[in-house]
Amino acid sequence: MQEPFYSYEEFPENMSEADGMEIIYGKDEVGINCFPDIVYAVKDGIELHVRSMFPRELNENKRYPTIFHIQGSAWLKQNMSCHMGDFSPIVRAGYGVILIEYRFAPDYRFPAQIEDGKSAVRFVMNNLDQFPVDTNNLFLSGDSSGGHTAMMMMTTWDTMECDAEKTTLPRLNGCIDLYGSVNTLTMNDSPSAYDHMSLQSPASNYLGFSPKDNPEESNRRMPFFYINKDTEMPPLLIMHGSKDRTVPFTQSLELYNHVKSMGKDVKFYKVKNADHGGNVFYCSATIETILQFLDAHLR
Repeated sequence: MQEPFYSYEEFPENMSEADGMEIIYGKDEVGINCFPDIVYAVKDGIELHVRSMFPRELNENKRYPTIFHIQGSAWLKQNMSCHMGDFSPIVRAGYGVILIEYRFAPDYRFPAQIEDGKSAVRFVMNNLDQFPVDTNNLFLSGDSSGGHTAMMMMTTWDTMECDAEKTTLPRLNGCIDLYGSVNTLTMNDSPSAYDHMSLQSPASNYLGFSPKDNPEESNRRMPFFYINKDTEMPPLLIMHGSKDRTVPFTQSLELYNHVKSMGKDVKFYKVKNADHGGNVFYCSATIETILQFLDAHLR
């Protein structure tokens, strides 16, 4: 006997009743699907993964605007679970989030992380049967050192710079930099819990040298080097905590002033009393600001 197939709409509702039974009138609110990690590339013998979260709805054929996110880690091995919970309101609002794993310092330094990010985006675009992505609505984001990687990806997007594959990348609708470390040369210019010029600092570990020892080469590895009046870049949202002890708030202030001076579309928010990420940073007000930015740049 062939088993019948029912779509959700076709399947009959059970109308049985019982004494004492109560009814909850269910509402099809958006849930979250967390998918298993998928290997997007094997580089230098290392498996690199993407981890994705998408809205869960009855319409299984729906595609969603998607954020490619680079998790901060001081350029070391990433904890891909770090902000999954923080992103849940964004997913429930109708956005997919794809987390990108990269080769990490000190074994792999510039431009490996940027190249890996671009490889991951290409993998997803070439495997849309596995990812319910709306290819007309793509965003890039990153926090802390991931903000640096996201900014480097965005500012070199489709320029063949920092790109091992050098094939066309999809159009970006916007980029989000969350308390990113974007200029290693100036990180010691403001109060911080770290000496960022030390050879043991995350910045030096990533660069392979102290920024002060080779300022010209350090500058070439920062997004400022690639942002000028002729740079093609999507709208940018920058957010940074006013009490960030790890990456000085002035990193984002400096980036904002530079991007604005080049005539680019940029918004900048100081998150009062927020440290380096944490609960204060990912509160309802910051999530709402992120969603407003995303919604404003949908096609």
